[in-house]
Amino acid sequence: MLPRRDGMGRIHDLSSISCSQVENFGGKASNLYRLRQYGFNVPAGFVIPCSFYSEFLQESPSVGEQIENLNGAIDLEDLMAVTAGFQKTLLSCEVPESIQTKISIAYRKFKENRNSNASGFAVRSSAVLEDGYQFSFAGQAESYLGANGLEEVLESIKRVWCSALNTRSILYLNSKDIPLSKIKMAVIVQELIPAEVSGVMFTANVVSNNRNQMLIDATYGLGGTIVSGRVIPDNYILKKDSLAITEKKRGKKELMIRPCISEKAGNIKEEKTPEHMQKRFAIPDEDVVRVARLGKEIERAFEYPQDIEWCMHNRGVVVLQSRPITTLR
Repeated sequence: MLPRRDGMGRIHDLSSISCSQVENFGGKASNLYRLRQYGFNVPAGFVIPCSFYSEFLQESPSVGEQIENLNGAIDLEDLMAVTAGFQKTLLSCEVPESIQTKISIAYRKFKENRNSNASGFAVRSSAVLEDGYQFSFAGQAESYLGANGLEEVLESIKRVWCSALNTRSILYLNSKDIPLSKIKMAVIVQELIPAEVSGVMFTANVVSNNRNQMLIDATYGLGGTIVSGRVIPDNYILKKDSLAITEKKRGKKELMIRPCISEKAGNIKEEKTPEHMQKRFAIPDEDVVRVARLGKEIERAFEYPQDIEWCMHNRGVVVLQSRPITTLR
């Protein structure tokens, strides 16, 4: 059985949803809305509701049956083979014209209101199970950076929907005994910030379970290299009360991702980090403390230790997402 339609078929600006609408806009979008309400610097964007995902799946009569067949325990090798074929089926599905029209209107309205955006867009998943206190679906579905133009945004949205039922997601859901039909996937379309530095911050030490310490990782460019584990970033441990840096290690930071900024293109490129940049820390200690101070403010607002993705652009700190740390004992 496919996910139920929510009856809310309207695309919302990220600033106009509410926390009570998590069933329609997912955990990540709801958290970003809260961050904006608390006054934190969050990239502007709009949210495609979960009901659009359900409608997309219903376009192919065979999809529902295939989803049911993927539920439950299954041999890993068989699962990988089956999901590869299933992904091809999903990617071959057409996005309903009614949905394309609504997304097109929202996209053009957003571009007009923001006076364009040369760096393109970040198209990101926001599942109902994602970024909550009980489950951490984060990282199972895909995100796409640098989508430029309406066609690329539409294609990225479709690929985010399809990734909700990729091998990684299905393994996670089966391990938690969550039926695949329970997945509801909203999609966030945000301005892509052309970050000079990006990172991840934990407002508690997730390695030692010490809630009196904070961990910060930092690297050059966009944060995809950290999230994917493809670089060794700079690492800091700080005391939460005084924000004193008690330990720091310089990472190799051998790769970095940058937006290709132009009037006609907004994609990203991966390049080798110049040697002289690899041999120094990505940001000075005073900026590490600034980031940590922001983390404390976010934890105070959410009343729970947070896993935060952040970046810096033109000396300003931007919050890309925040979710509860689910691994603390």
